[in-house]
Amino acid sequence: MRGRIIEATFYFVRQLAAGTVAGLESYRVEKVEYDHAPKTTDFPISDKVLEAFHAFVRQDPARHLQDAQIDAEIEFVKLRLRAEMITAAFGADSGQRVLLESDPQALRAIGVLPDAKRLAESVRNGTPISLNFKPRNQWSPFPSLPELEEPDEILI
Repeated sequence: MRGRIIEATFYFVRQLAAGTVAGLESYRVEKVEYDHAPKTTDFPISDKVLEAFHAFVRQDPARHLQDAQIDAEIEFVKLRLRAEMITAAFGADSGQRVLLESDPQALRAIGVLPDAKRLAESVRNGTPISLNFKPRNQWSPFPSLPELEEPDEILI
């Protein structure tokens, strides 16, 4: 379903950025500004934009999206609409930045960069360090097996 949402938001934003969505002409993009860093205030996804998106999807049953499906994924829809709008206004790099800033995995990776730096320095210096952490979500190909006790720290 998210694939259908991504496709629908792309085609909707093409019309939105062209200024052809009634009542939302302020979203028209005249020219791409590649050197602009997007701000949180750039192209907010208002209730009016969401209503127009709902209407857009209803017009084309071939998209196979229902209002209930959109409402169930409303945060994802808002994210995709904003990312597509930012892409249209400021280029693909800016649109990707919007997506990365909301990606929990990317944010977690950025958060552990200081630990990675300490680890690299300890290896370079030959001094062991301890990184006290536990993986947040462990996936197992054998969910019925009991979990093994693992140490809470890694000593290198």
